Amino acid sequence: MKFDNQCFVTDDSKQYCNTADKKLKMYVNGKENSMFGNYEFTDLDRILITYGNETGVTDQIVSISDDACLYSEKCLERGTPPTENCVGGLGTEC
Repeated sequence: MKFDNQCFVTDDSKQYCNTADKKLKMYVNGKENSMFGNYEFTDLDRILITYGNETGVTDQIVSISDDACLYSEKCLERGTPPTENCVGGLGTEC
């Protein structure tokens, strides 16, 4: 993948590049961030990469779940993560 302030290119070569009417933007924890591919994310960051016009961006930001804190056990006051099926590998008991 490629990700900078001009284009987001996926691993199957689909390109989402800035044009006159469509813009590529990244939001971290609800705030626009211009670091793009250079951003070093931290545990519990809520990241949105959006492409298009400004319509609906606020709704997209609000829709990003903060459930990651459950799985990382950083917000025990909200409960514990659900039981997951064992996904084992070599040397595990699965």
